Amino acid sequence: MALVVIDGNQRVFRSFGETRPGNNQHPQLDSVIRIASLSKLMTSEMLVKLLDQGVVKLNDPLSKYAPPGARVPDWQGKPITLVNLATHTSALPREQPGGAAHRPVFVWPTRQQRWNWLSTATLKTAPGSQAAYSNLAFDLLADALSTAAGKPYPQLFEEQITRPLGMKDTTFTPSPDQCQRLMIPEKGASPCNNTLAAIGSGGVYSTPGDMMRWMQQFLSSDFYTRSQQADRMQTLIYQRNQLTRGDWYGRAGPRRRAGPRLGVYEAEERPSGDYSENRRRRRVYHLYGDESAG
Repeated sequence: MALVVIDGNQRVFRSFGETRPGNNQHPQLDSVIRIASLSKLMTSEMLVKLLDQGVVKLNDPLSKYAPPGARVPDWQGKPITLVNLATHTSALPREQPGGAAHRPVFVWPTRQQRWNWLSTATLKTAPGSQAAYSNLAFDLLADALSTAAGKPYPQLFEEQITRPLGMKDTTFTPSPDQCQRLMIPEKGASPCNNTLAAIGSGGVYSTPGDMMRWMQQFLSSDFYTRSQQADRMQTLIYQRNQLTRGDWYGRAGPRRRAGPRLGVYEAEERPSGDYSENRRRRRVYHLYGDESAG
């Protein structure tokens, strides 16, 4: 396990256990891990960036960015929009039906497979009326953003997110060197494949060091300025009482172990004459654990 914490001007890294069973090596800042569903936060970040650049709008229908000849289902004329995809309110299932059991993680369905399936799908509820966790929706969102920008998503990802922050080990297509540094939780774990199939939902490989750089943009300190887009990335779109039901976190099942997690902790305000102690302090932490399908 690896833990990175940002608290004001301090950055803390701690690690425990082994990077692979029996190797007696603790995780390092450059140890590579599948960040699983934290990939969705980066997909949402990409959406906000393209919104600010005027490339897309939140209420654009998904059909606007569908491949030629593809069909996108609607509910009595109400379309699936980009904001529905980004907020788990698309009325799409958690996963595309038909996946093989025990397959490697994040390699199915491919882009073509999910759009072929979507052309035959029907919705059971209206988009925007219920919350139900969907990996499929985030992969379709990444596809749509790629089409809107006119660039392959990995290129867009590098230009908009990883390169500006100096995230050199964050990728969908790990090199042999990065695969050698991949944390393997147990024997028989998924091989170090490219994960372009799960481009928006869970396919990102990264490191504790890179994630520390990524998290810093959401915080201000004496050395860093909070990103101007951070507030928009954290905007609440739907109140719970606006939805008829909600499966907010998804259900991985009782036997699934926790994967990577991101948390924000705000300490209590402390009365003091020193302004730095009087203001609310925010800590962001990122915990790496076992891999999860998100």
